[in-house]
Amino acid sequence: MALWEVTINGKTKIEYSDGAYTQSPPISGTWSKRFAYKVPYSNIGKGGILKANGKTYHTPSWIEVHPETRLEDIVVEKKPFKELFVEDKKKEESWSFKSGSSNKTYKVRHNASGNLSCDCMGYILTENVNILRVLRNYIPISVVFKRGEGIKEKIYLKTFFDLRCPDKLITKRTNLLPKDCVIMEIAVGAKFHKLFQKKYKIKL
Repeated sequence: MALWEVTINGKTKIEYSDGAYTQSPPISGTWSKRFAYKVPYSNIGKGGILKANGKTYHTPSWIEVHPETRLEDIVVEKKPFKELFVEDKKKEESWSFKSGSSNKTYKVRHNASGNLSCDCMGYILTENVNILRVLRNYIPISVVFKRGEGIKEKIYLKTFFDLRCPDKLITKRTNLLPKDCVIMEIAVGAKFHKLFQKKYKIKL
């Protein structure tokens, strides 16, 4: 027993079937797929089905539904503003930062208290190094790049905190990115690290 969204030559309607949707005789140009009504979140779960004045409604949304609709044909949308209650993930992020005086690379991350910290010896001993002052003063620049032209080439994401502008990244003489790499996207702003990581499914 199910509801089906049936499209025949561009016209769509909702139909009920005891099992898989069938036509007798078959009609050319027919498309069908399982259908469910999406209703707003409420504190009573899927709500209920009510018949009134010859029509059938879902309550409490008062959406008119097919007469054969059952609760299993109802899908509740996520709770409004649910994303506001998701734990902030920035504490799990970390970025690599190349030393300005050597070839060493250090890791900057948010610590348990949410503040920026570095694993370099200068920060460990004094908790007051230039790298953190730079991080607080410059707008992050995020770059998505590949090491070659191939479609299956691995995609990398690197975020810089010590550049005033992206000019040094797009010149061919830069040593901030791998030689002959292909830049796919570059953006200025703190939000782009997360956006690019999600868009390209990059695991750091």
